[in-house]
Amino acid sequence: MHSGQNRRFPRFRFCIVLALLLTPDTFQAVQGNDNPQTSKSVLGQISGHISRSDTGEPVPKAQVDLYPADPDTAKAAGPQRIERTAPDGTFVFPDVPPGTFGVSVWRNGFSEDWPQGDETSQFVTLRPGQNLQGLALRLHPRGVIAGQISDEDGDAVLGLEVYALRIDFMPGGREQVSASSRTITDDLGNFRMPNLRPGSYYVSAGGLIEHPMEAVGLKQGPNGGVEYRNTFYPGTSSPDEAQVLNVGPQSTSSDIRFTVPAEGNYSITGKVLSGVGRPALKDAEVSRERLDRAGTRLKTRPGKPSRWSRITLSSFPQSLRATTRSL
Repeated sequence: MHSGQNRRFPRFRFCIVLALLLTPDTFQAVQGNDNPQTSKSVLGQISGHISRSDTGEPVPKAQVDLYPADPDTAKAAGPQRIERTAPDGTFVFPDVPPGTFGVSVWRNGFSEDWPQGDETSQFVTLRPGQNLQGLALRLHPRGVIAGQISDEDGDAVLGLEVYALRIDFMPGGREQVSASSRTITDDLGNFRMPNLRPGSYYVSAGGLIEHPMEAVGLKQGPNGGVEYRNTFYPGTSSPDEAQVLNVGPQSTSSDIRFTVPAEGNYSITGKVLSGVGRPALKDAEVSRERLDRAGTRLKTRPGKPSRWSRITLSSFPQSLRATTRSL
Protein backbone atom coordinates (compact mmCIF):
# COMPACT_ATOMS: atom_id res chain seq x y z
CA MET A 1 0.00 0.00 0.00
CA HIS A 2 2.70 2.45 0.97
CA SER A 3 4.90 1.38 -1.92
CA GLY A 4 2.10 2.24 -4.42
CA GLN A 5 1.72 5.71 -2.99
CA ASN A 6 5.47 6.27 -3.25
CA ARG A 7 5.39 5.33 -6.93
CA ARG A 8 2.53 7.78 -7.73
CA PHE A 9 4.00 10.76 -5.83
CA PRO A 10 7.12 11.24 -8.07
CA ARG A 11 4.89 11.34 -11.19
CA PHE A 12 2.71 14.05 -9.61
CA ARG A 13 5.79 16.13 -8.73
CA PHE A 14 7.12 15.77 -12.29
CA CYS A 15 3.87 17.14 -13.74
CA ILE A 16 4.05 20.22 -11.50
CA VAL A 17 7.61 21.01 -12.57
CA LEU A 18 6.75 20.55 -16.24
CA ALA A 19 3.87 22.97 -15.94
CA LEU A 20 6.12 25.60 -14.38
CA LEU A 21 8.69 25.25 -17.16
CA LEU A 22 6.11 25.66 -19.88
CA THR A 23 4.31 28.62 -18.38
CA PRO A 24 6.96 31.39 -19.19
CA ASP A 25 7.35 30.17 -22.77
CA THR A 26 3.63 30.15 -23.29
CA PHE A 27 3.39 33.68 -21.86
CA GLN A 28 6.16 34.98 -24.15
CA ALA A 29 4.55 33.39 -27.18
CA VAL A 30 1.28 35.13 -26.41
CA GLN A 31 3.11 38.45 -26.01
CA GLY A 32 4.97 38.09 -29.33
CA ASN A 33 1.72 37.58 -31.25
CA ASP A 34 -0.03 40.63 -29.81
CA ASN A 35 -1.31 42.16 -33.09
CA PRO A 36 2.04 42.89 -34.82
CA GLN A 37 0.31 44.51 -37.81
CA THR A 38 -1.06 47.34 -35.62
CA SER A 39 2.36 48.38 -34.24
CA LYS A 40 3.98 48.18 -37.69
CA SER A 41 1.34 50.36 -39.32
CA VAL A 42 2.17 53.43 -37.20
CA LEU A 43 5.85 53.48 -38.20
CA GLY A 44 6.89 56.07 -40.76
CA GLN A 45 10.00 57.27 -42.58
CA ILE A 46 12.05 60.48 -42.67
CA SER A 47 14.36 61.23 -45.62
CA GLY A 48 16.15 64.20 -47.12
CA HIS A 49 19.22 65.65 -48.79
CA ILE A 50 22.40 67.44 -47.60
CA SER A 51 24.12 70.00 -49.85
CA ARG A 52 26.81 72.69 -49.78
CA SER A 53 25.60 76.23 -49.17
CA ASP A 54 27.94 77.78 -51.74
CA THR A 55 27.62 75.46 -54.74
CA GLY A 56 24.59 73.31 -53.99
CA GLU A 57 26.63 70.14 -54.54
CA PRO A 58 25.67 67.08 -52.47
CA VAL A 59 27.72 66.30 -49.37
CA PRO A 60 28.51 62.58 -48.98
CA LYS A 61 29.48 60.91 -45.69
CA ALA A 62 27.81 63.60 -43.60
CA GLN A 63 26.58 62.47 -40.18
CA VAL A 64 22.83 63.02 -39.80
CA ASP A 65 21.34 62.76 -36.30
CA LEU A 66 17.66 62.09 -35.60
CA TYR A 67 16.78 62.69 -31.95
CA PRO A 68 13.53 62.95 -29.94
CA ALA A 69 12.46 66.53 -29.25
CA ASP A 70 10.16 65.83 -26.28
CA PRO A 71 9.72 63.21 -23.51
CA ASP A 72 6.75 61.49 -25.17
CA THR A 73 8.67 60.99 -28.41
CA ALA A 74 11.73 59.79 -26.49
CA LYS A 75 9.60 57.17 -24.70
CA ALA A 76 8.26 55.82 -27.99
CA ALA A 77 11.35 56.19 -30.18
CA GLY A 78 14.21 55.54 -27.77
CA PRO A 79 17.64 57.19 -28.11
CA GLN A 80 18.90 59.14 -31.12
CA ARG A 81 19.59 57.50 -34.46
CA ILE A 82 22.51 58.26 -36.77
CA GLU A 83 22.80 57.80 -40.53
CA ARG A 84 25.46 58.79 -43.08
CA THR A 85 24.60 60.42 -46.36
CA ALA A 86 25.05 58.49 -49.60
CA PRO A 87 27.30 59.72 -52.44
CA ASP A 88 24.36 61.79 -53.73
CA GLY A 89 23.88 63.44 -50.30
CA THR A 90 20.65 61.62 -49.44
CA PHE A 91 19.72 60.00 -46.12
CA VAL A 92 16.84 57.81 -44.92
CA PHE A 93 15.57 56.95 -41.43
CA PRO A 94 13.16 53.98 -41.76
CA ASP A 95 10.71 52.57 -39.18
CA VAL A 96 10.31 55.79 -37.20
CA PRO A 97 7.43 56.00 -34.69
CA PRO A 98 5.24 59.12 -34.70
CA GLY A 99 6.40 62.13 -32.72
CA THR A 100 8.48 65.31 -32.90
CA PHE A 101 12.14 64.98 -33.83
CA GLY A 102 15.19 67.15 -34.35
CA VAL A 103 17.34 66.52 -37.41
CA SER A 104 20.92 67.86 -37.41
CA VAL A 105 23.95 67.29 -39.64
CA TRP A 106 27.72 67.44 -39.18
CA ARG A 107 30.67 66.96 -41.50
CA ASN A 108 34.36 67.60 -41.00
CA GLY A 109 35.43 70.73 -42.91
CA PHE A 110 32.00 72.35 -42.64
CA SER A 111 30.49 74.66 -40.07
CA GLU A 112 27.84 73.71 -37.53
CA ASP A 113 26.44 77.24 -37.33
CA TRP A 114 26.12 80.33 -39.48
CA PRO A 115 25.61 84.00 -38.54
CA GLN A 116 22.54 84.39 -40.79
CA GLY A 117 20.71 81.49 -39.16
CA ASP A 118 21.11 77.80 -38.45
CA GLU A 119 20.62 75.79 -41.65
CA THR A 120 22.18 72.61 -40.27
CA SER A 121 19.18 71.52 -38.15
CA GLN A 122 15.40 71.31 -38.31
CA PHE A 123 12.50 70.08 -36.17
CA VAL A 124 9.82 67.91 -37.77
CA THR A 125 6.63 66.20 -36.61
CA LEU A 126 5.91 62.74 -38.02
CA ARG A 127 2.33 61.46 -38.11
CA PRO A 128 1.50 57.73 -37.78
CA GLY A 129 2.55 55.90 -40.94
CA GLN A 130 3.74 59.09 -42.68
CA ASN A 131 6.55 59.08 -45.28
CA LEU A 132 8.16 62.49 -44.69
CA GLN A 133 10.39 63.33 -47.67
CA GLY A 134 12.39 66.25 -49.01
CA LEU A 135 14.12 67.57 -45.89
CA ALA A 136 16.90 69.88 -47.13
CA LEU A 137 19.83 70.88 -44.91
CA ARG A 138 22.85 72.90 -46.00
CA LEU A 139 26.43 72.80 -44.74
CA HIS A 140 28.78 75.77 -44.93
CA PRO A 141 32.35 74.90 -46.01
CA ARG A 142 35.20 76.30 -43.93
CA GLY A 143 38.91 76.88 -44.40
CA VAL A 144 42.20 76.18 -42.64
CA ILE A 145 45.28 78.23 -41.69
CA ALA A 146 48.43 76.23 -40.92
CA GLY A 147 52.11 77.02 -40.57
CA GLN A 148 55.19 77.04 -38.35
CA ILE A 149 56.70 79.35 -35.70
CA SER A 150 60.44 79.64 -35.05
CA ASP A 151 62.63 81.83 -32.83
CA GLU A 152 65.42 84.18 -33.86
CA ASP A 153 67.85 81.27 -34.20
CA GLY A 154 65.54 79.36 -36.51
CA ASP A 155 64.60 76.79 -33.85
CA ALA A 156 61.02 75.58 -33.53
CA VAL A 157 58.99 77.11 -30.68
CA LEU A 158 56.92 74.66 -28.64
CA GLY A 159 53.80 75.65 -26.65
CA LEU A 160 53.27 79.14 -28.09
CA GLU A 161 49.80 80.63 -28.52
CA VAL A 162 48.74 81.33 -32.11
CA TYR A 163 45.59 83.27 -33.01
CA ALA A 164 43.57 83.64 -36.20
CA LEU A 165 42.21 87.19 -36.02
CA ARG A 166 39.14 87.72 -38.17
CA ILE A 167 38.76 91.08 -39.91
CA ASP A 168 35.23 92.46 -40.24
CA PHE A 169 34.14 95.89 -41.34
CA MET A 170 31.52 97.80 -39.39
CA PRO A 171 29.14 100.44 -40.80
CA GLY A 172 31.21 103.41 -41.90
CA GLY A 173 34.15 101.23 -42.91
CA ARG A 174 35.69 100.83 -39.44
CA GLU A 175 37.80 97.67 -39.15
CA GLN A 176 36.95 95.27 -36.33
CA VAL A 177 39.50 92.60 -35.39
CA SER A 178 38.50 89.68 -33.15
CA ALA A 179 40.02 86.33 -32.18
CA SER A 180 38.30 83.62 -34.22
CA SER A 181 40.52 80.63 -33.37
CA ARG A 182 43.35 79.78 -30.98
CA THR A 183 45.84 76.93 -30.94
CA ILE A 184 49.23 75.95 -29.47
CA THR A 185 52.35 75.07 -31.45
CA ASP A 186 53.65 71.49 -31.26
CA ASP A 187 57.23 70.31 -30.75
CA LEU A 188 58.08 71.17 -34.36
CA GLY A 189 56.61 74.66 -34.04
CA ASN A 190 53.71 73.66 -36.27
CA PHE A 191 50.17 74.94 -35.82
CA ARG A 192 46.86 74.30 -37.55
CA MET A 193 43.57 76.17 -37.16
CA PRO A 194 40.64 74.46 -38.95
CA ASN A 195 36.95 75.35 -39.27
CA LEU A 196 37.47 79.02 -40.12
CA ARG A 197 34.67 80.93 -41.78
CA PRO A 198 35.65 82.20 -45.22
CA GLY A 199 36.96 85.75 -44.95
CA SER A 200 40.04 87.84 -44.13
CA TYR A 201 42.39 87.13 -41.21
CA TYR A 202 45.57 88.21 -39.47
CA VAL A 203 47.72 85.60 -37.73
CA SER A 204 49.53 86.48 -34.51
CA ALA A 205 51.74 84.53 -32.11
CA GLY A 206 53.64 85.38 -28.95
CA GLY A 207 53.48 85.66 -25.19
CA LEU A 208 54.19 82.97 -22.60
CA ILE A 209 54.90 79.29 -23.16
CA GLU A 210 51.99 76.99 -22.33
CA HIS A 211 52.89 74.19 -19.91
CA PRO A 212 50.42 71.55 -18.65
CA MET A 213 49.65 73.42 -15.42
CA GLU A 214 50.58 77.03 -16.19
CA ALA A 215 52.00 79.50 -18.71
CA VAL A 216 55.57 80.65 -18.08
CA GLY A 217 58.08 82.98 -19.69
CA LEU A 218 61.52 82.21 -21.04
CA LYS A 219 62.88 83.97 -17.97
CA GLN A 220 61.00 85.29 -14.99
CA GLY A 221 62.00 87.19 -11.86
CA PRO A 222 60.46 89.54 -9.27
CA ASN A 223 60.80 92.55 -11.55
CA GLY A 224 60.04 90.98 -14.92
CA GLY A 225 61.50 88.53 -17.34
CA VAL A 226 61.62 87.49 -21.00
CA GLU A 227 58.84 86.19 -23.23
CA TYR A 228 58.09 86.02 -26.94
CA ARG A 229 56.97 89.29 -28.50
CA ASN A 230 53.45 89.36 -29.87
CA THR A 231 54.15 89.13 -33.59
CA PHE A 232 51.94 89.30 -36.65
CA TYR A 233 52.53 87.35 -39.83
CA PRO A 234 54.84 87.77 -41.77
CA GLY A 235 56.98 88.88 -38.78
CA THR A 236 56.07 92.34 -37.52
CA SER A 237 54.92 93.72 -34.18
CA SER A 238 52.78 96.39 -35.87
CA PRO A 239 49.19 95.51 -36.86
CA ASP A 240 49.47 98.08 -39.66
CA GLU A 241 52.23 95.99 -41.27
CA ALA A 242 50.48 92.63 -40.84
CA GLN A 243 49.65 90.69 -43.99
CA VAL A 244 46.01 89.83 -44.61
CA LEU A 245 45.23 86.17 -45.36
CA ASN A 246 42.14 85.41 -47.42
CA VAL A 247 40.56 82.12 -46.37
CA GLY A 248 38.24 80.48 -48.88
CA PRO A 249 35.75 77.61 -48.50
CA GLN A 250 37.55 74.30 -48.05
CA SER A 251 40.92 75.93 -48.75
CA THR A 252 44.11 75.61 -46.71
CA SER A 253 46.72 78.35 -46.23
CA SER A 254 49.48 75.94 -45.24
CA ASP A 255 52.77 77.84 -45.60
CA ILE A 256 52.39 80.52 -42.91
CA ARG A 257 55.90 80.65 -41.43
CA PHE A 258 57.35 83.49 -39.39
CA THR A 259 59.77 84.28 -36.57
CA VAL A 260 58.87 85.55 -33.11
CA PRO A 261 61.70 87.34 -31.24
CA ALA A 262 62.14 87.42 -27.47
CA GLU A 263 61.65 90.62 -25.48
CA GLY A 264 61.61 91.79 -21.89
CA ASN A 265 58.37 92.00 -19.95
CA TYR A 266 57.34 93.81 -16.78
CA SER A 267 55.51 92.82 -13.62
CA ILE A 268 53.12 95.32 -12.08
CA THR A 269 50.88 95.34 -9.02
CA GLY A 270 48.37 97.90 -7.81
CA LYS A 271 45.04 98.66 -6.16
CA VAL A 272 41.51 98.55 -7.49
CA LEU A 273 39.52 101.49 -6.13
CA SER A 274 35.80 102.20 -6.27
CA GLY A 275 34.44 105.44 -7.68
CA VAL A 276 34.67 107.18 -4.28
CA GLY A 277 38.27 106.20 -3.61
CA ARG A 278 37.62 103.22 -1.36
CA PRO A 279 39.13 99.75 -2.03
CA ALA A 280 36.91 97.46 -4.08
CA LEU A 281 35.55 94.24 -2.58
CA LYS A 282 37.13 90.79 -2.81
CA ASP A 283 35.36 89.85 -6.04
CA ALA A 284 37.14 92.55 -8.07
CA GLU A 285 38.86 91.09 -11.14
CA VAL A 286 41.56 92.56 -13.36
CA SER A 287 42.03 91.58 -16.99
CA ARG A 288 44.36 92.72 -19.73
CA GLU A 289 43.23 93.22 -23.30
CA ARG A 290 45.31 93.28 -26.45
CA LEU A 291 44.35 94.02 -30.03
CA ASP A 292 43.29 90.42 -30.58
CA ARG A 293 40.84 90.67 -27.64
CA ALA A 294 42.42 87.54 -26.13
CA GLY A 295 43.13 88.94 -22.67
CA THR A 296 44.15 86.97 -19.58
CA ARG A 297 41.62 87.12 -16.69
CA LEU A 298 43.08 87.19 -13.17
CA LYS A 299 41.28 87.25 -9.79
CA THR A 300 42.34 89.29 -6.79
CA ARG A 301 44.75 87.70 -4.37
CA PRO A 302 42.81 85.96 -1.54
CA GLY A 303 42.82 87.90 1.73
CA LYS A 304 43.99 91.18 0.15
CA PRO A 305 40.94 92.79 -1.41
CA SER A 306 42.66 96.15 -1.96
CA ARG A 307 45.44 94.61 -4.10
CA TRP A 308 45.31 92.65 -7.32
CA SER A 309 47.56 89.84 -8.47
CA ARG A 310 50.83 90.56 -10.23
CA ILE A 311 50.29 90.83 -14.00
CA THR A 312 53.04 90.37 -16.54
CA LEU A 313 52.92 92.87 -19.40
CA SER A 314 54.94 93.00 -22.59
CA SER A 315 55.70 96.15 -24.54
CA PHE A 316 52.84 95.47 -26.94
CA PRO A 317 49.99 98.03 -26.48
CA GLN A 318 47.28 96.74 -24.17
CA SER A 319 44.84 97.95 -21.57
CA LEU A 320 43.84 96.91 -18.06
CA ARG A 321 40.24 96.59 -16.95
CA ALA A 322 38.81 96.04 -13.46
CA THR A 323 35.32 94.68 -12.82
CA THR A 324 33.26 93.89 -9.72
CA ARG A 325 29.69 92.78 -9.03
CA SER A 326 29.49 94.50 -5.66
CA LEU A 327 29.17 98.11 -6.80
